[in-house]
Amino acid sequence: ETAGGGMYGPWEGKKSKLWLALCSSGYTNKPIGGGGSYGYGKAGLIRASAIRQVVAYTCHEARADDRGVTRRLLGMTYWGDHSVDGRDFTGLAHFGRSDDDGRILPWENDDADRVAIELGLARRDPEVPEQRGTTMLVTDPTVAADDLNRAVDRYWWPALMETDLQFQVEIEDESSGGGGRLCPRPMEDPVLRSFSRAYEVATMPQDATRPDVRRHRLQGIGRFDSPGVLGLVSEFPGWSYPELVDPDADSDGLEPAHASLVALVRKPRMVVEYLVTRQRPPYVRGVFVADDSVDEALRQTEPKLHDAWRTSPSGDVSEEHAALAKAILDRIRANANNFSRDLRPKPKPAGQVRLPEFDRIMRALLGGSGTGERAPRPAPRPFKIMPGGRLESAPSGLIRLTGTASVEFSEHHQPSRADGDEVEVTLRYRFVEDDRSGDRVEMAVNAPPGFVADGNDTFRGRLRAGEVARFEYLSDEYSADWTGSLRVNAELRQGSDLPSAR
Repeated sequence: ETAGGGMYGPWEGKKSKLWLALCSSGYTNKPIGGGGSYGYGKAGLIRASAIRQVVAYTCHEARADDRGVTRRLLGMTYWGDHSVDGRDFTGLAHFGRSDDDGRILPWENDDADRVAIELGLARRDPEVPEQRGTTMLVTDPTVAADDLNRAVDRYWWPALMETDLQFQVEIEDESSGGGGRLCPRPMEDPVLRSFSRAYEVATMPQDATRPDVRRHRLQGIGRFDSPGVLGLVSEFPGWSYPELVDPDADSDGLEPAHASLVALVRKPRMVVEYLVTRQRPPYVRGVFVADDSVDEALRQTEPKLHDAWRTSPSGDVSEEHAALAKAILDRIRANANNFSRDLRPKPKPAGQVRLPEFDRIMRALLGGSGTGERAPRPAPRPFKIMPGGRLESAPSGLIRLTGTASVEFSEHHQPSRADGDEVEVTLRYRFVEDDRSGDRVEMAVNAPPGFVADGNDTFRGRLRAGEVARFEYLSDEYSADWTGSLRVNAELRQGSDLPSAR
């Protein structure tokens, strides 16, 4: 890293950023907008070393609280705890200098420069701002230079696009002996190029005027007035309709080969995740850029590898932050799916549609080839059902369905017993959108006296003539971008073969 701040701070526990980065685990006192917890970032470096060994050489400007130290070098080996010949070991080893008490400390200043040069690292000068920063040496790497270059392309292209960030990455490949320099060039990848278009739509409103793009500023969620902006793009003919181009085309491992994907991006301008929103054509690609006002809340939902926004509360994810992440993801999916549906070719007018088999059947019927028998008339329905229900806003900014469903016998049915017939009542609320069609929405149901839960949203009890059974219900919260359908069904359980009512 060049032209950075370096891992400054006196070597006194949490005061030192170098100590936090290499020696601590899970300390979360990072500034707003930081990448995550101190100590977890090194997990990626550890996994990139076959022998789990990392060395850090850092340089920063002189600071009054650091006794004139501007460079430090420290190495660590991270093995699990183990025993050898009856002795227990923590698995941690330090590469540094020993003090009079036998403690291992980092090399400092000239000594740090000397060891860095012996390790093959370039010396850093604290008087030159461009040379301030940190060099991380990963011993026996498990990641090839080419793979690293592709990973930077895939997950850091937003930062590489933002010229104001002055973020650049160069990879020196010395594995072949002769050396070679690799530079990420995400815009040479046709898949990433489509995401860059969506990024421009999200960040440049004037680009969202064409029919093949959409731009959505998400409405407020709870106390967060402006969660972020979603840019969506399509391509016709092209990847939106792969069957028209290459049915066997692959997306270079970027999630499923054929799917609508949205890149989730927040303040550091790194892609957190490529969210799959739909797996039916036409496909769309998008980028959601989180607003600064929600950046910290979303960061709190991310796991150690920062590769998802978690939507369920847990020990380190609050209910408010989990609800925010869930609402944002729900709205992203809804907007992306609506855009995809709008891209479908419009059906022909009914008068222009030819159905040969239907025409043949109708000709046979009109020609008198039927049996001449009338279809049996349906029996009267035994129940009268009023589903009730209304949508209301939930405190989280989402919506939910609430109401009372009433069930009673119709005038066509008389119970076979004085205490009524046994009936079974089922209440189900499901989404009716294409991608979520049939998905069940959980409901809390308060059944009337005499009715007990019988599983699968079903309640069983006895109903007398003239009696009304009222079921009060409240659904789980969900995004207003989705449409649901309540279905209330009643069936006789004994003494009758009459049909059910719905």
